[in-house]
Amino acid sequence: MRIVIVEDEAAIREGMVKLLHQINPQYEVVGKAVDGQSGYELIRSVRPDLIIVDIRMPDMNGLAMIRKLQEEQVRCKVLVISAYSEFEYAREAIELGIINYLLKPLKISELKKALDKVDQEIRRDQHKEYGFSLENIFMGCINGQLKPDAYFHEQTREKYGFTVQEPAELFMVWLGNGYEAQKETAKGLLEHVADHTVKFAANIRELKGWEMLLMILYRQSGGESQLTYFEKSVVPMLCDNLKKPVVCVWRRIEQLLDMSRVLQEMRKDLEWNLCSPDRTLIYREAIQKQQIVPIKFLKALLPDPASLGPRTKGKTNIGCIFTGKKDGQDKTYYIYNVCDHQECFREVGSQAISYTTGVPAMCGALMLLTGKWSKPGVYTVEEFDPDPFLTALDKYGLPRSESRTPVLVD
Repeated sequence: MRIVIVEDEAAIREGMVKLLHQINPQYEVVGKAVDGQSGYELIRSVRPDLIIVDIRMPDMNGLAMIRKLQEEQVRCKVLVISAYSEFEYAREAIELGIINYLLKPLKISELKKALDKVDQEIRRDQHKEYGFSLENIFMGCINGQLKPDAYFHEQTREKYGFTVQEPAELFMVWLGNGYEAQKETAKGLLEHVADHTVKFAANIRELKGWEMLLMILYRQSGGESQLTYFEKSVVPMLCDNLKKPVVCVWRRIEQLLDMSRVLQEMRKDLEWNLCSPDRTLIYREAIQKQQIVPIKFLKALLPDPASLGPRTKGKTNIGCIFTGKKDGQDKTYYIYNVCDHQECFREVGSQAISYTTGVPAMCGALMLLTGKWSKPGVYTVEEFDPDPFLTALDKYGLPRSESRTPVLVD
């Protein structure tokens, strides 16, 4: 609670600051003033929740200050403290709607009781302003800003038949770059699901920044999970009626207030789509049973090689370094080819890696088919004459370069 103290006696003013902090560390004194005029200007600036004000002060008394603020629609709770109990002051305070009136010297127990009363009034006013709409309740759970108290739970129970302390289930539909084009269709399908059941109530939220829809299942009949129904019926229905990508994630939460944290975890669970077949509902129990096949995982992660050609720039370098003796002397020999990605793409519509992989294999097959590498027995390619193979590489696009003094790297 944000508080302004307007009091002309310095000892009382400073003592009130310390006392408020002792009563409740959450009470924040956002300003102090020594008279009604400076208090009026301060309150118009900082807009506190509560004004603690004396009556008799120079320039402008406390009640005149409150009246002027009310005329300007500056609405704050007011706690009057005064050494005077004249009826006229009390009557004027009542006319201004001030019901919190304490006499000096203050009793701590009476001050605590008055502050608690004001705090409850402020909370109730905030809840009324909040409106208790389902939209506000669920958005507060999603963004983690909802801070309910007992009164809030009482009102949501009475008005909607549930509280945010109850368990729920979340169904997330990620549409990726197709979100804007498909969100209305997807939302309509989910609304159809919700409209044709009495087993749960549902609220559907658009999470544009995440490119997804969220369906919140609450007030579930008998606490029965809808996981199987959504896995077997709802997910296939969505996949049949929407274009890819469509990724569905499911989680059960112990209370709606956990939603903000759990949604972050569900976003991470989306990555399991890389290891899952299409039309799969991703949920924790299934993830724990998932077996990772490395080659399939890599295939899902890596881009389609055919898509790399137009956007790959640079060069490849393939070659071999040979060391040995010739004519009794140590020799080192390096034979290699440098191939440009963009030149390869212009020629064959593919980037250089696929080019440098395919041409040597083709030249090796050419050696077999033309009989240049053919003799009885079993041999490795290194045992055949390399010259016709190297000549073919030169001819078909991988001309060699040579170095007899290469720098070796460990």
